[in-house]
Amino acid sequence: MQRFVRAVRQTQPIPFVRMEVAPGAEAQVDFGLGAWVLVDGKRKRPHLFRIVLSHSRKACSEVVWRQTTESFIRCLENAFRFFGRGAQDAGD
Repeated sequence: MQRFVRAVRQTQPIPFVRMEVAPGAEAQVDFGLGAWVLVDGKRKRPHLFRIVLSHSRKACSEVVWRQTTESFIRCLENAFRFFGRGAQDAGD
């Protein structure tokens, strides 16, 4: 059995390709669902906004109650402020 596993490991390449991206070129954005919580005696499920800068992998997350265009834009603005503050802290 060990010989079989060793042979399979040697023939199977790792399915991973790192995508190189220039600084500031792109970010990945997504919404997910959070865990159920009780608010005023009612169950609500928040949405989780997540943005990751592709080059540095620096990330920012925010919880919102509604996944609307207005909340999406507000989350983006907050994330840009967050990332900008990081650049100022680094002396850029």
